[in-house]
Amino acid sequence: MDIQILSQENGMAKVGVTLPGSALTAAIDKVYGKYAEDKDFALPREGLADSPEGQRVLREAVQALFSEIYPDVMKQVDLPVASDPKVTVVEASETGGVAFTLSFALRPEMKLGRYKGIHVRMPDVTVTEAEYQEALRQVEEQNLVPAAVERPAALGDITVIDYEGLRDGVAFAGGAGKGFSLTLGSGQFIPGFEDQLVGASAGDQVDVHVTFPEQYHAAELAGQPALFKVTVRQVQELRLTPMTDQQKASLRQSMEQRKQSLADQEIEDQVLKIILEEAQVELPEAMIESEANICAQQFAAELSARGTTFEQFCQQNGKTYETVLQEMKPLAERRIRLRLVLSAIAEAEGFTAEESEVTAAWEQMAMQYGLPVEQLKQYAGPETEAEIRADIVSQKAYALLRESTILDRD
Repeated sequence: MDIQILSQENGMAKVGVTLPGSALTAAIDKVYGKYAEDKDFALPREGLADSPEGQRVLREAVQALFSEIYPDVMKQVDLPVASDPKVTVVEASETGGVAFTLSFALRPEMKLGRYKGIHVRMPDVTVTEAEYQEALRQVEEQNLVPAAVERPAALGDITVIDYEGLRDGVAFAGGAGKGFSLTLGSGQFIPGFEDQLVGASAGDQVDVHVTFPEQYHAAELAGQPALFKVTVRQVQELRLTPMTDQQKASLRQSMEQRKQSLADQEIEDQVLKIILEEAQVELPEAMIESEANICAQQFAAELSARGTTFEQFCQQNGKTYETVLQEMKPLAERRIRLRLVLSAIAEAEGFTAEESEVTAAWEQMAMQYGLPVEQLKQYAGPETEAEIRADIVSQKAYALLRESTILDRD
């Protein structure tokens, strides 16, 4: 394999890679062998480029070959790559060999401004009495429990009822129930039903006369009058469950912790805003596009976790993948700038990832995935350790920023 850096300017690099035809032959043999296991596959090994199916085999072979050599290529060129490569296949034949060109953005130089001793406003972390009382009210309302009462039912009460629906004196399917808890005024039953139970007490038997809506789902009942024979088993009202002193103290503590957490985030945002504004760097467009693609992929994964797809999101919101990428670019640019700033701070301060810290990070990941460390390393690939080291030094840079920030209190 021959590797050459063809150009390196304006924040971009182009690398040329050539391989002998024998490398492609070996890749084609692997892919062809996989297809040949299918009894219905009858394409001859010779002359693959002469048919669409054969061209598909060739494409897969070229892609597999590139994936195989890419780690070695990047290791040998040893450039500060900052984007996914744009790959061009210049030639691919078993006789003439294979030639790729790879174009990618290079990590730009970051010129730091201020990053230590930055003054920011200290947010107010006081939990006011009004906030506390409102939180108490909301918690107590969430803990309303039904309690039996010896009085006539009113709107908002729960009636536990047995009922049977009759039309022309004959019971109809789906019109009966026992021990059903019906909140009066909730609109659970057809219009007029719940109103006729207002004033009923436990033990009462009530004839409820109603007319089914014209658009009722059961066509045979739509628009028809009916009688429901109802027996009220119990009347219940919702009552507050008083909080204990310990619960109230715990609520106040959680509110204070949340306010402090929000304040810490606000302080961090203020510090990073100042640092990012004063840092000087020019980002190659390819670098931003590559990061925007990552943002879009992460967004698609979030949508999937919520039970929808990226395609459905685009259809519902009149967007395309390209418009989403454009919307992601400001986020992508900020993420890149933040990484570069933290990396530059770590370099300026001489922060490194100690081997014990890297080992601890691998062990924690292995515990999360339930795998032995060595097996996880095989699955994760060589680039994962570089990401772990970068994260460790970034966390050290974050810690320095927090420790050196000066809080101005109003």
